[in-house]
Amino acid sequence: MATLNLEEGSDWPLERRLEQLEQVYCFPAASPAAFPQHQHQDFLQQIQHLPLGLSACMLSVVGVRPGEVGESLLLSRLEQGSAPVTIHIPSSRLQHRVSWLVEEMDSIQAEQKAVNSVTEKEKWWEGRRSLDARLKAVLSAAPLLSPEELEHFSQGLTPGWDGECDVALKAAHLQKLPWECVPCLRPCSVTRMPSLHSLLGHCLQRESDPQCVLKRGVDAKQVFYVLNPDANLGDTEERLKGLFSNKHDWQGVCGVVPDSAQLQEAVATKDLYIYVGHGAGARHLDGQKLLKQDMRAASLLFGCSSAGLAVRGDLEGTGIILHYLMASCPLVLGALWDVTDRDIDRFTTALLESWLSAGSGAPLLDYMGPARQATHLKHLVGAAP
Repeated sequence: MATLNLEEGSDWPLERRLEQLEQVYCFPAASPAAFPQHQHQDFLQQIQHLPLGLSACMLSVVGVRPGEVGESLLLSRLEQGSAPVTIHIPSSRLQHRVSWLVEEMDSIQAEQKAVNSVTEKEKWWEGRRSLDARLKAVLSAAPLLSPEELEHFSQGLTPGWDGECDVALKAAHLQKLPWECVPCLRPCSVTRMPSLHSLLGHCLQRESDPQCVLKRGVDAKQVFYVLNPDANLGDTEERLKGLFSNKHDWQGVCGVVPDSAQLQEAVATKDLYIYVGHGAGARHLDGQKLLKQDMRAASLLFGCSSAGLAVRGDLEGTGIILHYLMASCPLVLGALWDVTDRDIDRFTTALLESWLSAGSGAPLLDYMGPARQATHLKHLVGAAP
């Protein structure tokens, strides 16, 4: 996930891979006589399957009443070879509670839609800059650990650790917040997964298939792109078509709807799929089509709310990005909320030009920070991907 190294190994039989996946996603009924000892041992064994150098952080919110946003966070650090560490962060002691963070985030997104309809340019920019400042305040107010808690939380980490952090968000309310852009996490390589089991499934994929992108990395020549398929983002097409057309090894479509069969074949055989259009492109590649085959291509979805999850009631969030992960997509990049085309195009250009020109072994996550800085609104747009 972090590197583009080329490695070789022996292929696993499909039956063995499916057996391993069944074990990862198996949730046996708890026996009163064995609970929780048996589950505890299974959990500790699962942690040992995490790659060396990767820390999995599970973030959960705890409340008293059903349906309410809890005010306490549980942050657990899981790492191979180390005992799990869990820290309780009561946000009631901080300046802003968790519920305020969630409500303010919802308010910013609602007001952004109103500001986007303003026709007077000066007032449009004034409104968006104000929202950008409010989002910066949300990120700065995200619950932080005290120095003593941080020291305790970091105990057991590999000496000199500078590896990846994978965050599993265990509450529907937390997934809408851009945790990757919290000040203390900006210098780190941070990705998110919906659960520990999803992370373990990806780790198994990397181990069992030596030809997968997670193992071999992205071949910058094996790319398929879809640019402005609905033919109504003319400015975006004009800004980006030169970047795409100059890559003579790339295949794709520009300004037209992609052929469904061609697109399905591309995501199953290419190393990288780039989508630039409205949303996540579900009109052209929906969840049902995704789940009919294994995806090989890492996917960059540069569309509004392409990585957002819809939360209904007390249920967990749903969205097409989860279908990508269930279809074994090695990595999905998308926007958590709606963004403006010109600013997200700056991010897209900066990320693609820097990462894909860096050569084999270049970690995608290392280029996310500089690409965010290429936007005018560093938080309202830069924190969305």
